[in-house]
Amino acid sequence: MSATRVVVVGNGMVGSRFVEDLLARVPGADVTVTVLGAEEHEPYNRVLLSEVVAGKVDVASITLPSATEPRLTVLRGATAARLDRDARVVHGTDGGVHPYDVLVLATGARARVPGLPGLEAWRAATGADPDALPAGVHALRTLDDAREIVAATLNARRAVVLGGGVLGLEAACGLARRGVAVTVVHGGPHLMERQLDDAAASAVGRGLDRLGIAHRVATFADDVLLDAGRLSGLRVRPADGTPPDPATAVVAADLLVMTAGTLAETSLAADAGLEVRRGVVVGPDLATADPAVFAIGDCAEPPEGGSGLIAQGWDQARRLAVALAADLTAAP
Repeated sequence: MSATRVVVVGNGMVGSRFVEDLLARVPGADVTVTVLGAEEHEPYNRVLLSEVVAGKVDVASITLPSATEPRLTVLRGATAARLDRDARVVHGTDGGVHPYDVLVLATGARARVPGLPGLEAWRAATGADPDALPAGVHALRTLDDAREIVAATLNARRAVVLGGGVLGLEAACGLARRGVAVTVVHGGPHLMERQLDDAAASAVGRGLDRLGIAHRVATFADDVLLDAGRLSGLRVRPADGTPPDPATAVVAADLLVMTAGTLAETSLAADAGLEVRRGVVVGPDLATADPAVFAIGDCAEPPEGGSGLIAQGWDQARRLAVALAADLTAAP
């Protein structure tokens, strides 16, 4: 009997944890695990990216331990392009073909980038990819994003952070630590409205004031302003629909960091005909409608809904590892 082939698409915090847990639970099982990771890096703690921006930690200190053993093949910089469910094969953008008996989607989420007119016009004028961003405009989702933002601070004088949630405020503090004048623009009624009430948010605002970080709440981004293809400012408007004040409608900036949430990375599943809503729809067992395909982490939409918190993803990784290990070690 040939080995059971497990393919994992995604080598982030959840995918790598699943692989480590599964292999530890089946030390003698005839199984091979192949991991396709779109990023070139080893798994790292994404939660600490804002600390990298702030210069408080280096890259080595956020790298996560990885399983190493003969049954495991990790392909870094390998992006899954297409899933053929009938043939049970994952095709890579590099032409690689990866057959599976069990497929685990741990593709995570991508940064939510607002569809601002200036970005669309720049892409149309330059022929840039749909996800490309002009000079001075950055998302903060990956290690490469963090490195690019750090590099941009060497020449930036004024930064805008779009999004006043936890990540946005951490990024703002990190930029201020590097000597950049920072303004936080947030569409919610107050900072961190998902975590804090108004009184607590006011206390956070006073803390930002002490750090010299300006903050504007109940304010939407209206457009990015570019000069010769490089960011020069952000046009904003009141969230309540009232006309903007011309004196404050533009926040001058040469660096824009977008931390306005994430979107589940579901394109591989959707293109393969799997049900997708906010995420890849899975049952309590984390299986999709295709019993050979599972989804965990930020890309998944379980019955209870996705929280976006790493604790949920790690719990899913553990549960799926336990279930698959039981199948792999069951008596024939």
